[in-house]
Amino acid sequence: MKGDRLYSLEIENLLINGAYGELSLEERRRLNKLLNSDPRLKRKYDEIKLTANMAGKIKYELPSPGFEDNIFESVGLKKNKDSGFSSDIMWILVNRPYKIGAAFSLMFLIVIFSLFTDLRFQEQNYTEREILSANKEASEALMMVSKVFNKTSEEFAEGILKTRVSAPLKKGLGIVNSILTNGEQNENNL
Repeated sequence: MKGDRLYSLEIENLLINGAYGELSLEERRRLNKLLNSDPRLKRKYDEIKLTANMAGKIKYELPSPGFEDNIFESVGLKKNKDSGFSSDIMWILVNRPYKIGAAFSLMFLIVIFSLFTDLRFQEQNYTEREILSANKEASEALMMVSKVFNKTSEEFAEGILKTRVSAPLKKGLGIVNSILTNGEQNENNL
């Protein structure tokens, strides 16, 4: 059973390669023998050959040399010719808002500090006053961090998302819409 499938796959590849003219002399003889012996294979070969001929007639059009530059110009962007990993990293470091950077740096320092310090669990006796004082300081610190994160998220949502994401996206969608609308008009004129 498995050999039959391999045999039929081999015959199908022979038909396809024959239709596209990619056979050796020995393979062409084998194909001719198969086509003369089975009319179903001959019909299938004729269909593949017709498709191959139609595919050969397709003309490919390349866009004009300035097409990409025109798109960038219509969007209002400059084409970045030296884009690379290092330039992307520098862009992130330079253009990141300072509050997000400060929050990230604080979290990074906490993680590094916890990794390099030897925090062994030792049984220590604390007084009730020390526990209350530590609890108060911890809650104040968490409130400060909470305020910074809330303010940062508000500024991010209000400032960055609206000005740097939403506005260019809206402009780009408008350009795409105008291109597609012009495309429909051109098709109707044909």
